[in-house]
This record gives sequence, C-alpha cells and structure tokens, in this order.
Amino acid sequence: ELVVQGGAITLRLVRADGTAADALTCPPTDGYVRLTLLAPPTPGLVLEVEAPNPNTRFDTAGVQVWCLTTAALDPVRLIPQVTLAPNPSWSRAYGHPGVQDTAGRLRERAFAMMAAPTLVRVLDGLSIWLEPGDELSRALLLSGSYEPETLLAIAALLPPGGVCVDVGAHCGLLSVFAARRVGPAGQVVSFEPSPREFARLQANLAAGDLTWVTTHQAAVADAEGTATLRLAEPGHAGHNTIGTAFAYEGVAVAELAQVHATTLDAALAGLDRCDLIKMDIEGAELRALRGAAATLVRLRPALILEVFDRALAGSGDTVDELMQWLAANGYEARDIDPATGRFDAPAHVAPGEAKNIVAVPR
Repeated sequence: ELVVQGGAITLRLVRADGTAADALTCPPTDGYVRLTLLAPPTPGLVLEVEAPNPNTRFDTAGVQVWCLTTAALDPVRLIPQVTLAPNPSWSRAYGHPGVQDTAGRLRERAFAMMAAPTLVRVLDGLSIWLEPGDELSRALLLSGSYEPETLLAIAALLPPGGVCVDVGAHCGLLSVFAARRVGPAGQVVSFEPSPREFARLQANLAAGDLTWVTTHQAAVADAEGTATLRLAEPGHAGHNTIGTAFAYEGVAVAELAQVHATTLDAALAGLDRCDLIKMDIEGAELRALRGAAATLVRLRPALILEVFDRALAGSGDTVDELMQWLAANGYEARDIDPATGRFDAPAHVAPGEAKNIVAVPR
C-alpha cells in the first residue's frame, strides 16, 4: 500500500538474476493505492519502484508478504466456478491480457507454473483436463468459461435426447457440453483429425464417462480420401488446419500430418436424426458443407459455424461464398449476441473478423 502524489509509478518484483517476476503500473493519482504483486517463493527477490516523473512522491504505508506455495497455486482450487451465462469479456482470458485483480493474477501464476495436465470442473460440473501452455486451458483457468455465447446457442438448439455433430472437436469441450445437454438418451458424433487433440478428446470424454459420444479421428471435407493437416505448435492447437496456411501470424508449424478425410454425407449416412452440426475447422467450413449437402437436405439440422475470411482463404474460399452457399441451400445465417446468446439478427461478418454464427433451416 503506497501513498502517491504527482504521477504514475511502476512496481517490480525482481529476481536475483535481474528478471522481473511480476510488475504493475499505477496511473497518476493522489492518495492511498493498494497494489498486489505475485511470485513463487524465490530467494533474492527485490521490490523496485520506478517513477518516470521526477516530481512524483511516494511513501510506503505498509507492505505485507505472503509465501505462495505450490499448493496455494493449485488450479483445481483456483479455477472459478461459474454458471453458464453471457459474458462478453471472457475472451480477455484468451491470450495474454495482463489480468490486474489479485484473483486473476493468482490464476495467471498458477497457469504459468502448471507442469502437468490437471483435471478440473467447469461450467456447472463439466470435467475437463487443463493442459500446460494451452490457450483454451488458460481461458478456462482464468475465467471459468469458454465461448459462453456459443454454449448458450448450443443449449438453445439442442434438446435433451437430441443428436449433435461436433466437427473439429479439438479437446472436446463442446462435445462434453453437448453430451451433458442431450444425456444418455441422445447422441454426439465428434470428428477430430489431429492425433494430439484426438487423445485429449478421448481423455475428456473418459473423465465424464460420456459413453454416448462416438468419435472419428478424421478431417471433414468435400471428398473422401486423405488430407494434409497443418498441426500448430503446442499451445496453439486451436489453429490446426487442412488449409494452406494458419489464419494468424506467429503460429509455428509443428508437423504436416497425413490424415484420413471423410464427408458428413458418408459418415452420417446411418443417422435418422440430427438437431445440430457445429463446425470450427479453421477455414474448411465451406468444404465440409459441400460434403454434407445431402445430409442437410435429409435431416435439416441447425448449424453453428466459425466464419473468418483469413481462415477461409487458406482453403480457397470467401465469406461471401459461404453465405451464398447457405442461402442457396435454404439456410438463414444469424449472429450470436455475446450479451445474451440469442441469435435473432441477420449475420454480418466484417473483414478480418472471426466469429461463430448460427444458420437455421428456412
């Protein structure tokens, strides 16, 4: 706790080797300021104070120190237990936002120190394995949620006893959510081509004993055969694509893997019901839709699609082409309101914008 007058100050906890363990900047103010810096117990920590304005005055009114043990930073203890609800700010936990509140900073530290997969419960009891360094895991640990508006849309479109197809299941968070939604009387069919993420999908389904989920280690496209999967480096696994490039710069290729490719028309030929198909496959959405044309005519499921022009370009497609295909095949594209999870307004995707949309059969 400091008394500050005249300008901004920056506090740093500096290790013996000169690197900063933590830092905070306080904007110009006059009066008492309480700042919390965090670091695991390390010998030789020094508190440094920087005041760019030479007229700034500060006095330490009180300093308290707690020793943070490994047990105190257990993700199982720190993960927020939230009920699924609209939360437009959840994405601030995705990436590296620099959380300022003490609880958020504890979770940041716990995530940075996590050395092994950790099983946690999120969103009213979903069992999910957190992975060190993984973007989705970071969002769950910091916010307790992930794409809540999409989950709310899934809940609205998927009745108990229903059937959901999860294309691009990744680690299985949405498959787990859908399986809990439909219950043992329903069915979830999940597709994930990456061997690395398929193993995570299987582990998360096993953690919840979700035996009514059928999994396929395959890419979904417009033709049967094989496809080259561009596997992203660990931590950025959500960017895996069968397109020619990642949608975002700065993501390194870990491996180019040859994977089995199928069409939904072939894979779902035995289904006599499908309430919802969700696709998040990094730009291959239109290719997958073309390979599902007969299924969409036969079963008329609702769709949830990720739409991103830069991702679609990797498969030689555009947002306009995707929207035109949906309209030509009797689907109305709608935006998901991040504040409510409702999908009443027509979809509009701006250039450079990545978003999930709902498409409902007319």
